[in-house]
Amino acid sequence: MEGPDIIYFPTETNWKQTSNAPANSVREEVIFLLERIDWTRDLKIVELDIPLVILDKGSLFFEQGSFEQTQGGIQVSADGLFEPEVHLQMNKFEKYY
Repeated sequence: MEGPDIIYFPTETNWKQTSNAPANSVREEVIFLLERIDWTRDLKIVELDIPLVILDKGSLFFEQGSFEQTQGGIQVSADGLFEPEVHLQMNKFEKYY
């Protein structure tokens, strides 16, 4: 689990090929925000030749085997530790080890 978390992002061409995709300016804004928000984890955006997948707000999913699907990931998420406005303190992690 070394290095940043990777976000796979569709290329501009693939974004435009999706019939119900938001405007390309939205794509650029999403990338801008992902790169500049002070996340509590390191992120790396990788643009790939993949389709844009648009999910309903209620259908959040995580890749099988991802950290978010582990018991620890579920607890960290429930505690809001992935939120950018959270300022972490070591004593907050004591229950994880």
